[in-house]
Amino acid sequence: MELSVKVAFDRGLLDSMLPNTNFTFNMSLVHTGCNEELTSRDSLRMIRGVGMQDGRLYSPSLNLDPVIAISGCLCDGPTKIAADMARPFKIPVLSPSATAVELSDKSKYPYFARTVPSSMSEVALVAELLVKFGWKRVVQIVVTNDRSTAANEALAERVRAADPKVDMIRMVVGHDFSNLRLDNKHLYNYSKVKEFAAEVAKIQPEPRIFTGIMGTFNVVPILRAMVESGLVGSKRFWILEDSLCRTDFFISKDLTDNNFRELNNLQGHRTGDFDWPFLSDHFKGCMCGSASIIGPYLHNMWLPFWTSLTAADIRSAGYVPPEGPVENSAFADGGKLFLSKNMYALRVDGMLAFLVAVGNLLNQGVDPADIRKDVLIKALFDAKFEGITGPVGFTQSGDRLSSFDIKSFQPNTTLGHVYLKAVGRYDSTTANLTMIPHAHFFADGSHDIPRDRPIDCPKGSEYVGLEGQECQLCPPGRQGQILPSLGPSCIDCAEGLFADRHGQVACNVTPPGYMTSTVRAIKPEPCPSGSYSNTAGSSKCSACSPGQFSNKAILQGSQEGAAECALCPKGKYLDHAGGSFCYDCGALMTGSTTIAVGSRSNASCMCGDDYFRAFDGSCQPCVAGLRCHWRSYAPEGTTEESMDMVVKSATDDQMSPSISPGFYYKNKKVYSCRPQHACEGGAWEKENSCQGERFGFLCQDCPSGSYPSSSGCTGCRPGDTIGKALLALLLLVVCCGMLIAANARALTQNALGMTMTLVGGQILTTLQIIAAFNSTSIKWGKPFTDVIDALKLLSFDLDLIRMQCGGLTDPLAKYGFKMSMPVLSIALLCTFHCLVNMIRPRLSSMNGLLNAIGQMMFIFFISLGLSVMSPFQCYSHPAGNGFSSLVASPQILCSTGDHLGLQVVAIVSVVFYIGLFLAVTGYAVVWYPVLISSDNINFMKRFRFLFIRWDPRVHWFSIPLLAKNFLVALFPMLVPEANLDLTIVLLLLTLTGYLFLAARFEPWRTRELNWLDWISTAGLCIILLIGSMSVGGDEPSAGASIILTVIFSMLMLVMALFFCGYAYRRLLEIMQIKKRFSVFVSHHKGGGACCARFLKMALSKRVNGTVFFDSDNLDSFSGVFDAVKMSETVLIVLSGETLCRPWCVGEIVTAYYNKILTKSCVMADGQAQSLAKWTQLTAEGFANFYGKFEVLRPYGIALEDIKPAIDLLLQNVPIRINLESCAALDKSLQETVEALASGSEEVNFTRKSRRLSVTLIAGGADVTAINLDAHVLLLSDATDPEASASARVLKMLLEEMTQKQVQLDLALGESEYSAMLSGMGAVSTLCIFTSTTLQSPRQLARIAMYFKERPDGTIFPVLIGETFRFPTASFFDDLVQKGHPFGSVQGATDLFSQATGMLITPVEVKEALEWTFETSPDFVNVPYATEDLLVVQVAKLCGKVAPKKERCERTSRTSRRGSLWAEQPVGFRLSSDLGEGADEIDDNGQVRGPPVGVLLGARSQGLEETHDKKKTEAIQEVSV
Repeated sequence: MELSVKVAFDRGLLDSMLPNTNFTFNMSLVHTGCNEELTSRDSLRMIRGVGMQDGRLYSPSLNLDPVIAISGCLCDGPTKIAADMARPFKIPVLSPSATAVELSDKSKYPYFARTVPSSMSEVALVAELLVKFGWKRVVQIVVTNDRSTAANEALAERVRAADPKVDMIRMVVGHDFSNLRLDNKHLYNYSKVKEFAAEVAKIQPEPRIFTGIMGTFNVVPILRAMVESGLVGSKRFWILEDSLCRTDFFISKDLTDNNFRELNNLQGHRTGDFDWPFLSDHFKGCMCGSASIIGPYLHNMWLPFWTSLTAADIRSAGYVPPEGPVENSAFADGGKLFLSKNMYALRVDGMLAFLVAVGNLLNQGVDPADIRKDVLIKALFDAKFEGITGPVGFTQSGDRLSSFDIKSFQPNTTLGHVYLKAVGRYDSTTANLTMIPHAHFFADGSHDIPRDRPIDCPKGSEYVGLEGQECQLCPPGRQGQILPSLGPSCIDCAEGLFADRHGQVACNVTPPGYMTSTVRAIKPEPCPSGSYSNTAGSSKCSACSPGQFSNKAILQGSQEGAAECALCPKGKYLDHAGGSFCYDCGALMTGSTTIAVGSRSNASCMCGDDYFRAFDGSCQPCVAGLRCHWRSYAPEGTTEESMDMVVKSATDDQMSPSISPGFYYKNKKVYSCRPQHACEGGAWEKENSCQGERFGFLCQDCPSGSYPSSSGCTGCRPGDTIGKALLALLLLVVCCGMLIAANARALTQNALGMTMTLVGGQILTTLQIIAAFNSTSIKWGKPFTDVIDALKLLSFDLDLIRMQCGGLTDPLAKYGFKMSMPVLSIALLCTFHCLVNMIRPRLSSMNGLLNAIGQMMFIFFISLGLSVMSPFQCYSHPAGNGFSSLVASPQILCSTGDHLGLQVVAIVSVVFYIGLFLAVTGYAVVWYPVLISSDNINFMKRFRFLFIRWDPRVHWFSIPLLAKNFLVALFPMLVPEANLDLTIVLLLLTLTGYLFLAARFEPWRTRELNWLDWISTAGLCIILLIGSMSVGGDEPSAGASIILTVIFSMLMLVMALFFCGYAYRRLLEIMQIKKRFSVFVSHHKGGGACCARFLKMALSKRVNGTVFFDSDNLDSFSGVFDAVKMSETVLIVLSGETLCRPWCVGEIVTAYYNKILTKSCVMADGQAQSLAKWTQLTAEGFANFYGKFEVLRPYGIALEDIKPAIDLLLQNVPIRINLESCAALDKSLQETVEALASGSEEVNFTRKSRRLSVTLIAGGADVTAINLDAHVLLLSDATDPEASASARVLKMLLEEMTQKQVQLDLALGESEYSAMLSGMGAVSTLCIFTSTTLQSPRQLARIAMYFKERPDGTIFPVLIGETFRFPTASFFDDLVQKGHPFGSVQGATDLFSQATGMLITPVEVKEALEWTFETSPDFVNVPYATEDLLVVQVAKLCGKVAPKKERCERTSRTSRRGSLWAEQPVGFRLSSDLGEGADEIDDNGQVRGPPVGVLLGARSQGLEETHDKKKTEAIQEVSV
């Protein structure tokens, strides 16, 4: 067949199928005859080739090239061998007839394809039919060969996947099909086949539906045996395999017994009257599937071609017959050959598939040398064409895409027997099953689907009645099962099982605790008391062993029997098997128990844990501190059987417990020692063993000349007195330093030194709190314990300085000495006070002495509290003792005579020290506002130790701080050690409450002190939280203790860094190396802030160091006087109200008393003359006015301190700062710097070559000169110094950012201004508006003149400050109709005209203002904003005056601010609080043209008077 295709190819008959291809191919044929051995041999020769080349099978005579593809084999077995051998070489193999299921597995056969439909297609068809008809019980006939076994397994899986309820009954022919064959071909032992059919007939209930894929050579003898066994008939239905739809003899009416035997080699003889020719008639209504494999080319091309072939044509194509010649008669009737042997057609299509694949690859341009292996197999899978067997195509698994005609054996009334009739179609590619309506009749001649069994009996029932036509539920005691041959049946429940209901499909397993001793049981029996059953399915119960028992008391829920025996608990025993309860040891001996559970004898009873046997035989408790060492440790649940020891009921050991280390025995009572290493324990009722040379009660005493130590007692050495001397020296130094600091005047006290002292106080407070933590029973673990033990001195622990070496050993004397230490310190301060005044009278005041005493008490308040209240801290001794000891002196038992004496002293000390100090503090805090208002400066001096540390607004914060310190010392002393968790909770509540108040009010005088207080308090809370892990009694791990040490070290490091930083800066000041600020600019916000801002910016260019300006450098007003003290010089900007403002006056006074060079300046001529009124004040007037400045009293500034400072200031002529002329301004600035530098080496000309004029136009050209090349015109009111200063600031910043020239109109006359407007080209015009601009006729007239001269121009309004009162409708009405605020309409017209030299009317002014404010105004907060925020605000103006393509940057200035003062920008707000007429801002009641891009914040009015702590931060920055 394959060679005939080559002939057709060579003749060009396939050109229509293979267009545009021109190639040749060679073929070689190998005959294997379905022999697997020959297939293995010849396949290797084809794959490797034959010859003498490398890689081929060696042969000196043959030369065969390796093939690129194999067409064949025909049978399943040889095909698998060929495909498996070809796989490593990637050679495609295509079979025309191998249908084995496993050949579709691409993991095994990746290079295999076939033109015959796979058995899987047939499996899918049969499965679809079974599911469609809804049968639930099907018999599978299986033959034991590879094809049948695999196909039937796949069929069962596919059916169950579609419907899990289908019961596929698998019947294997003879269980070994080789038993049915008499040779290796097709000769059968028919008697064996009949035996198999008889086995199938025994299935109950009788089977109705049959199917099976058995193979062409096997199916006919099996079907004959089924007919003879009565398994074929009107009630039954068979789905037969496809071979029966194509076998002529099965449906031929001429079939005889002889040719039946001839065709099938059936062994045996015809028996009875079996009608062999009409075997198929018995299968009326049954179905089979026939693949559609005859295509249109059979008659159109292939039939004429085939009949024209000759043997010579085949030989010329390369055919070499194995035996005999090829005759021409073989091709005489090609159509019949194809019809009777459809395998031939499949072989032809196999060759065509290879040719189509090759042709497609050539058309794609693939090189012929590359057409092989993966390229060829992929093209083969993709090939599609019309073949002899119909449309040919393949899946990616290599299987043929095919359809099946569903045919049925239908009766033919004309012929008198059945024939095959098409009743449906199945498409294997889409799994689509289509049945022809009413075309199929079943065996009974109807369309009714036959049943798959006589009756559907459910599981749990059995067939009864005639021929099993009825169902009956299985009774109790029996279970329903489906037997392979009998179907649903009932069987008895075995022992250990039971069934308590009808129709159970399975017997219940007897649960643990029960037994079932008979078959067919209905209910299990519970195990009786004393027995158990611990496994399911038990048929009997076992007796409990000795030491174990069972009864209903140990059962749970509804359980009636024991699943396992319970062990006798400790204290009970059972000495026999099968017991239902245990005996109590207490009945034999009071207080006795057993060493473990499950005791089997009364000999196991003995004194239990924490008990010992007394001499009277009773068991007595073994309290903490006693070691009952005869006991062996038995874990929970340990039984005597598992313990490898012998326990005796009475031994000498049980009568002699010993004392554990760390405990002390006296008078039949056990005491706990502290420290524990002092007591080494000992024998019962014998002398206690103390550590080393220690002796006395609780081993607290040492011989004379020694002191207690970790090793026992250590002898005193001469060097031990050094510690006492150092302590005394330290006390002297501390007292002396406190007295000196307390007498320092607050007004002149150094700010850095004061802050450094406060930081040191915070450090001492933190260390004292840690010492308070250490006085609790918290177990910190090492190494943290070693760290905090060094802090015991802060709680006045005198043992650290070895007071025993000085003879102070009595606890009462030691406590009395500690209580006298504060008195001694006070006496020492008084002594110093007297000595100092003797040397230099009045050097130390009484207020200073009281202040020093208060400061000492304030700093050491916690330590004093811990020491004073130590007699109230007791710890309990072991249970049953009834006593407790003093923690500080364990030899003193609490509530005894000595202890009561200590408590009396302690109560007196608490009242005298703690109570009195708290009372004094309360008095001072309560009277503070009253006495400050009355100018009682002595009160401030006396109680400065309470108020110097706080912001004056939070003067009362000493109360929360002392309350916190008192409670921190109180809780560890008063709360019993057993309630350690309560102590920790109370301490945490105290610290967190204080932290909340400190964060809420920020009470400390500087921001850094607030931060340090927060950090230290939070760190203490964290340390306490970690320490709380020991509440359960376990010491924390080394890792946790290391973490504690790290946290404490970091906390101390941070505080030490703060302290050292201040100390270093103070040292620099003392050495006169550097002060914080070079110039302090003092000003009144209301009248000189803009001028001060300009001076600050101008001076920053001309002096070394930082120029102080409160908006840039100040965090709160309480720090302003510290800033003065840290400045080299002070420049006072005098405005109309400078000397009326408390803060300005305070700055002047502070500079005066700290001997700081102070200069003053004015911005207008009238301001200097206005100062004369201050020199004319009488003493009474001076006192009346400045006596109201009580806000300065907290800073130590009294009324008598003010006058000398004011008088000195007024004696000097202020410097006139001329803002109009550039040259005059430059000169006045130079005079200012020279005046400041005259008293300070730090202030000097550092940039003499860089004059102020560098920021002006044309190298400092006078502002009166008109610069027609300027890019920005800046209008301002020359009569308003604040507006002029603001103009200078904006000019300076704009020129730095834009690098463009800015023209001012400050000193331009009428004609010059007019000439400038007419002569300048296109410029951006900015107009400055202050609070007085709308009352300035000059400025209003110039705005109107601008719009008359430049009607197409635009003015960008710039609002200076935080608020601005916009002109409203009523303002314009008053201006136009009344000339308000200029007297009259004519008066206003005259003023406007005089200011411009041309006629300007109020109506024109109104129109010009309306025109101006149509443009969105910009706020520039020159007086209040920080320099950084000011730059941001001016940068917004750059976006209006500079081209968009240019960047606005400030390139020549940097911010100069210190860490001690605020760095937050100051916010500003738009105020519409205009008072009367505020609702008439415009016709719509809205502010016209609000600022864009800025979120405006709020700032309080009257910042100086209300003592605002901080200037509000800018909420959002503006960027260009």
